[in-house]
Amino acid sequence: MLDPAPARDVQPWDLHPDLRPDRLRKVATALRKVWRRARRSHRSDLGDTMWGLGTKFHERVRFELSQVAIHESWLTVVIPRSHFVFALGAVPVRFFRGKRASVKKSMMRRSKVELTQQQLAFPGTEERQLVDWAYRFAIDGTAKENDPPVYLVQHDTTSGRVGESWLISKATMREKNPAPRVTAPDHVLHGGVQTPAPTVRRRRKRDDAVGDE
Repeated sequence: MLDPAPARDVQPWDLHPDLRPDRLRKVATALRKVWRRARRSHRSDLGDTMWGLGTKFHERVRFELSQVAIHESWLTVVIPRSHFVFALGAVPVRFFRGKRASVKKSMMRRSKVELTQQQLAFPGTEERQLVDWAYRFAIDGTAKENDPPVYLVQHDTTSGRVGESWLISKATMREKNPAPRVTAPDHVLHGGVQTPAPTVRRRRKRDDAVGDE
């Protein structure tokens, strides 16, 4: 059983296989894209406030991830309302904008639906400590930042403390031992049926001339 506060060499996919690096990167990319667009339309000179920017960002992320879920089977929307919850495979997560080390209690609050989903993701009494950890995407964005960092954050729902956090980027989200890519040879058909490689024989040249007897 893993310790509830993972060591530095423990990655999200070590805690649950559905927290794959490619999936984490895709969500982080969506968050950054929405933030850049919301920031470009922000007009402080016309009275727009940071509260308005945050509200716009939250609403647009809900829409963006709902669109991603249409095309990606591993991403599902659990709660589509303002208390937005989505899942990477079986693991429920939420997102927020702010410092990853100082998370608001309201953002770490889990609904009954999310808690049930978490219990399904980590079944069994031996995983009780893993069930107590909530997972959140944190985008540390301000009005001046165009490409802010995105983290996956653990939060202990029993003690209230923030656990491990992982920076999501191409450099950091790499599996230690990625599975090798297997390329099928030319004589393997798409249906998975393997046929022997064809045997090529040289054709003997026919002797048309008849020798003298």
